[in-house]
Amino acid sequence: LTIQNCEVSSGSISGYDAIGGLIGRGYHLNHLKIIDCKNYADITAIGKAGGIGGYMNTDNKTTSTIELQNLINYGEVTVSKIGTSEGTSEGTCGGILTRYENYFNAIVKNCINYGEIETTTAKSEKIGGIFMSGYHNVGTVKMFENNFNYGKIKTSQGYIDNPQNHGVPTPTE
Repeated sequence: LTIQNCEVSSGSISGYDAIGGLIGRGYHLNHLKIIDCKNYADITAIGKAGGIGGYMNTDNKTTSTIELQNLINYGEVTVSKIGTSEGTSEGTCGGILTRYENYFNAIVKNCINYGEIETTTAKSEKIGGIFMSGYHNVGTVKMFENNFNYGKIKTSQGYIDNPQNHGVPTPTE
């Protein structure tokens, strides 16, 4: 799947889990490319949220590739316990992508987040300026270069994953 030259120019996108500006949840995406895209919309979720993408997964652990290049997020990304009866959702969010799983190779290049990123959930919070993590990544991040987070990162009790994502945490009041 290739998503290229797309722009969400305004508004807000909200939902329960795996919410993104361009793509929410993607399964069995063995070769995923998101290139030259922008998001200006604010993203809000109960579980996982990303400025460009929510949650991507593949079942091909030997040759699969995820490629994120020239992506910009301007929208705020918020994961909150609001809307759940127990308030126990796990809050994971990233300025560009929340998380990708099982990809053999990952290329993350020339991505920028300007939007504020915040989690206010009652369970463990994981947050990153560009992406939260390459969870269960069986290969390597082939390339992580020229990526920057300029947005404020706010978390009440969690931790910031991927320190190379840049950004300074600010405790939520």
